[in-house]
Amino acid sequence: MKKKTKKNNLLKFKSIVCSYYLDKEGNYLYNPIINSDCNQYYCLIKKLRYSSTMLFPNLKGKNEDDILKKLYMINKCKKLDFGYIQLGTNEIFIYNKKIRNIYEKCAIYFNAYKYIGFDTILNTYLIYFLFIRIFTNKKISNQTLLIQTFYLFFDKNYLVVKDEKVKKLKENLLKKYKIDMSKIQNYHELYLVLKKKKITDIFFKTIAPTILLIYKKTYDELKKKINIEEEIKNIKKQSNNFKNINIMKLIDELPKNYNKKYIKNKFIEMSKKYNI
Repeated sequence: MKKKTKKNNLLKFKSIVCSYYLDKEGNYLYNPIINSDCNQYYCLIKKLRYSSTMLFPNLKGKNEDDILKKLYMINKCKKLDFGYIQLGTNEIFIYNKKIRNIYEKCAIYFNAYKYIGFDTILNTYLIYFLFIRIFTNKKISNQTLLIQTFYLFFDKNYLVVKDEKVKKLKENLLKKYKIDMSKIQNYHELYLVLKKKKITDIFFKTIAPTILLIYKKTYDELKKKINIEEEIKNIKKQSNNFKNINIMKLIDELPKNYNKKYIKNKFIEMSKKYNI
């Protein structure tokens, strides 16, 4: 009797990577750096996340097998005909076209800053939560997304923090409570500092419940303010299809230090073996 072929270990992922990588106290639930790109693709494929902003093609890794992992995921996105919008030379906004009202969600995402002010901490947190919730499956709880919202506000690398108004709000908050971020070594230490200053209590006991009460209402109000039909047309004009990406061309463009012949042959072999 023929044994069933098991998929290569390279292709195995766990759904926890689609949740946030910190718990409420700032402890790591998993390492977000390991397989970061592949995890993002996996969450989109499994419809646990509906969109992601990421570097592309970003074919870097410690060896050829790392590259093959990414190529496998990119090819899965091709098969599922995902859409993407080019944000910069090497950055894309990728989304799953099969998600209900995905273009409406994208319209809200790309226009919300125009209509929600940054005058209060509540509005800032609301924007974070709104963007995360509309692009996340309900299997990932509101509590998890609130924790993500809380820590993203203090994360210097997060995209929204680059907005000058958000920066100012954050700076004023840190100044008011005399918090020196340069002296904080990790997220758990940050949690302890914020807890001591009662900032965690303010967020989770006051701001978070308010966010949950008003975020749906805010989404509906934004739909009325934005010309949704026009914005959807614009998004579709800007969009590209993953199915048009040439995998072999991506392999040809790899740096010389990778064995392109091995990657190409192995990719073809995997594609036939696992029907991807």
